[in-house]
Amino acid sequence: MSIHRFGLSALFVVWCSAGLSQEIKDIQTFYRSLESETHADYQRFWDGVALEDKRKIARGKAPSSSSERAEAEKGIKSLLYSVAVAKANCVEQAVNRAVGVDQRMQVMNNCLKEKTDQFLKFSKASEYAPVVPRLKSARCEMRSRDYDSELRFPPFEFLRGPDNQEPHLFDYKALLECLISDRD
Repeated sequence: MSIHRFGLSALFVVWCSAGLSQEIKDIQTFYRSLESETHADYQRFWDGVALEDKRKIARGKAPSSSSERAEAEKGIKSLLYSVAVAKANCVEQAVNRAVGVDQRMQVMNNCLKEKTDQFLKFSKASEYAPVVPRLKSARCEMRSRDYDSELRFPPFEFLRGPDNQEPHLFDYKALLECLISDRD
């Protein structure tokens, strides 16, 4: 997957060219710069939901229910939060591990591809979630939460739910491995 799919190419080249320091404030600045892009993606999602509901109504079917919308909102917030943090973590990794714009772009692309692949594998496997015992699922989620990233990169305000409920971040590779393991 190319960096262009994540909309980072120009911004990342500027950051790499500037030779960012490894200070946390710099990666925090980068993370915060993703908020408007992430919010636009959130709005596009809901525009798509509204369009699909119009199509359903035109075909004589019922639009999305409030429970479907609530579940979709939880999912899209979690996904967008994960993507924004993945971008920040990959930029930080590229700046810390590589020298020169070309090398940093390669590290960035590899990092994003790896994180995307892990998420897609987890997504495909999550279709089998109903057969995983609830207790095991909860334990695996706790073990694979990315608490460090949650502390470093809190969700943007619009991603918080009612009562300030926040989406969680996961190491999707660890989560999948835990769920398919023989351990409880």
